[in-house]
Amino acid sequence: MGKRILVIPDVHGSLNWRAAMAYVNQFNEIISLGDWFDSFENNWDEVDQINNLKEFIAFKNIYKDKVILLLGNHDFHYVCGMRSERYSGFQLHKMFDIYEFLRSVWNEFKIVHNIDNVYFSHAGVSKKWAELYCLNNENDINSLWMEHQVQPFGFTGHGFDNHGDDFTQTPIWIRPLSLLGGVKYTNMFFNKQVVGHTAIPEYPWLFQEHPNEQLLLCDNRNHDLIDVTIDDGVIKEYKKFTIE
Repeated sequence: MGKRILVIPDVHGSLNWRAAMAYVNQFNEIISLGDWFDSFENNWDEVDQINNLKEFIAFKNIYKDKVILLLGNHDFHYVCGMRSERYSGFQLHKMFDIYEFLRSVWNEFKIVHNIDNVYFSHAGVSKKWAELYCLNNENDINSLWMEHQVQPFGFTGHGFDNHGDDFTQTPIWIRPLSLLGGVKYTNMFFNKQVVGHTAIPEYPWLFQEHPNEQLLLCDNRNHDLIDVTIDDGVIKEYKKFTIE
């Protein structure tokens, strides 16, 4: 039968994730890929993004390990403090409120989550990035975050660029082509990964250019949820979630 996973791609102020609350019993796990903040599609009179995430965390805490919250770059640029590292859509008028809230719920976030050797993260875990920090597995990666380490996840330093188009980019910032690494080389730290971060016109989209590797892209402009089935460590099915 496999495991059925409901993926919540980049939120950016959307309320579509709420469908997860009504259908939680139909899934083995529910995973938010992050990016709860910043949007050009709503303002604070329509959706208070802090309260939106508070509501999700309350839902997460009811279902404990069944509901997972991963960190996105549009969450990170508030958590990392008032540094110059800011992505598009950074909300100056709300930055202190968001910063204080996110610091209070720091431990609710993970960087990567493993389901039967399929690894979920916001943008994808790169071999080159993992090598920079001598990381061997998902526990090493999540421990960096739990120890309140900020620098390893930023795009500054180590020759990182501000577009994500580099093999050394972080799990909240790397782009798919840099993660895949090209035809003759792969930069995938984990062989099978599910990510958001890069919205594409047709979704979900599965790359299988290398033997025994899968990269599933879930982010989309409509903020639609993605229904993924994992069976024996393989992504078997993936589609837009529709209310039944």
